[in-house]
Amino acid sequence: MSWTEIGAIGELIGAIGLFISILFVAYEMKLKRKDEQARENETVNLKTIELNLAAAQSPSLSGALSKWWQQTDGMWGEVKEGLTEKGLDEIFTIEEKTALRHYWFSMMVWLNLALSKEERNSYDSNQNKSGFVNILNYARLFGSMDNVTFNRLSEKFN
Repeated sequence: MSWTEIGAIGELIGAIGLFISILFVAYEMKLKRKDEQARENETVNLKTIELNLAAAQSPSLSGALSKWWQQTDGMWGEVKEGLTEKGLDEIFTIEEKTALRHYWFSMMVWLNLALSKEERNSYDSNQNKSGFVNILNYARLFGSMDNVTFNRLSEKFN
């Protein structure tokens, strides 16, 4: 066997090693992306927990939400037919409406965050699309969306 043949075998072994290295790097990148997606999803879930914990710890907001859920088909359900802003005035005090307005605005900010993560393929809003549409409707009913525009929400749900 000549040095040329040994060199060719060495080049072949090197090419195989390079190919295996590239496959390994691709696999590592895939694992890293899955880890990032899990972290992003965890962030959205933690924000939801924080928001709901704050609501539960506030007696006035918790009471207002309890009244509100009676006006829907269960938690995150559709608003009962015929409920208008004027009807809200009959059900809620001004303080309760203000608390709920702020709560629904916070939910809109949270949903906007979730959709920004969806743009990076790390969250899937289709898992709860009807609930998100209902949250958006709640926010509109309470006037939480009157002076603000969330482009992601408008594009996704309108």
